[in-house]
Amino acid sequence: MELLSGRPLKLGPRIGQGGEAEIHLTTNPTGLAVKLYHKVTPETHRKVAWMLNHKPLLQSLGTSQASLAWPIDLVLSTGRFVGFAMDLIDFQNSAPIATMWNPSSRLSRAPDFDTKYLLTTAVNVSIIMRDLHARDYVIGDVSHSNILVHPTGRISIVDCDSIQVRTDTGEVFRCRVSTPEFAAPELVSADLSVTMRTPSSDAWALAVVIFQLLMEGWHPFQGIWRGSGEPPSLPRAVGSGLFAFGGHQGQLVAPPFAPNIGYLPTGVQMLFERCFIQGVGSPGSRPSASEWVAALKDAARQIVGCSANNHHSFFRHTLACPWCERVSRGIPDSFAAAVRPPPRSPTPHPGLKDAQPYVAVVATPLPAPKSGPLSRILRRILGRKLAPTASATSPAVPASARSPSVTPPKTSTASPTGSFANATLVANTFSGKYHRPSCEWALQISATRRTVLDLTGVRRAGYEACRVCRPPR
Repeated sequence: MELLSGRPLKLGPRIGQGGEAEIHLTTNPTGLAVKLYHKVTPETHRKVAWMLNHKPLLQSLGTSQASLAWPIDLVLSTGRFVGFAMDLIDFQNSAPIATMWNPSSRLSRAPDFDTKYLLTTAVNVSIIMRDLHARDYVIGDVSHSNILVHPTGRISIVDCDSIQVRTDTGEVFRCRVSTPEFAAPELVSADLSVTMRTPSSDAWALAVVIFQLLMEGWHPFQGIWRGSGEPPSLPRAVGSGLFAFGGHQGQLVAPPFAPNIGYLPTGVQMLFERCFIQGVGSPGSRPSASEWVAALKDAARQIVGCSANNHHSFFRHTLACPWCERVSRGIPDSFAAAVRPPPRSPTPHPGLKDAQPYVAVVATPLPAPKSGPLSRILRRILGRKLAPTASATSPAVPASARSPSVTPPKTSTASPTGSFANATLVANTFSGKYHRPSCEWALQISATRRTVLDLTGVRRAGYEACRVCRPPR
């Protein structure tokens, strides 16, 4: 094999494989990865060749970490196109973006990744989308798996050859895939093989990503169902404009575990409302990536630190730290426990050079666990230490008891009726048991097996009450 540029190519180990292609490291030249297609079509060849000659304005956010897995050369075998070469992404030190918006996995991966880092990540996603749109590219399939985040908040977008490309001659190479959680309302039932993607459909997905980054992984259209009849599916809730965090008549309300959206600056809240309320039926109303960059940079200038926990950052319009307030209500702390590390020199981040600086992430060890039967059981299951259990004077929940999932919980409830009907309960669809929200077992349920119900809902579903936390029956 060789590169179109004339350099010989020697493949290294395979690091990924899918239905359409496989990815290899290279040993000569080093520092590259190549994507080799199982079946090459003339359309694929033309698309990748166009991308090679029309790179976006931004390739890297001022760092060696590549921002896009973009074609930088074509791979040939006996003179025939078989794939393309790209800059090597730092997979070892990066993680899917959902890892960072989920409190449990974020704490494990990057303990110092606080609100400043989350905001920086949101800005960087917006910058890259803005620059792609400037070159008439549309990402199309925005998802929690194709955006990788470095512990500094820098990001990389992979699977770039799936984006929608439009050439100067008018030929369009469509994006034929979509991730339902991020699909705009007009794409929910569309035939993607013939549907033209627009920046407004990307704008919807971008708003969902930013919302989940700033709201602890909760999807804007997931909540507690208070309406009549069966709870709607996520696509139906999106199509009906049931924004759980405001804008309708309370049929779908925010989950009790989710942060209060009021902790965000007014400008950010307004952009969410434009997208998830007006933007449901009017795609042109959705904020552009450029608007998000401006709003998030402005929000960064409003960040202040918490005097009680140096890992808590919040926006100055709030009267008190919202994260401390959540902990006082028995909700697991979204960030690491209060620790005062040695002073470190801040380095301006290119995405926020006129706003909030960042500092290098340093892992902080968890406190030693208290001994107890439930802690010992969980330690054997999870294979990791547990923080001390909460006391009456210290309401903090064990840091390691956060949900280990990396996708936001999907929740719904039946209509509230009867005694305890409004009580929020957490059920495990795999074990068939339900728990109080503060139960240690409830906090271990993965997102794919978690559902939030009221008492009527758990009775109707036939779930069995947990014998540890003894929820209402």
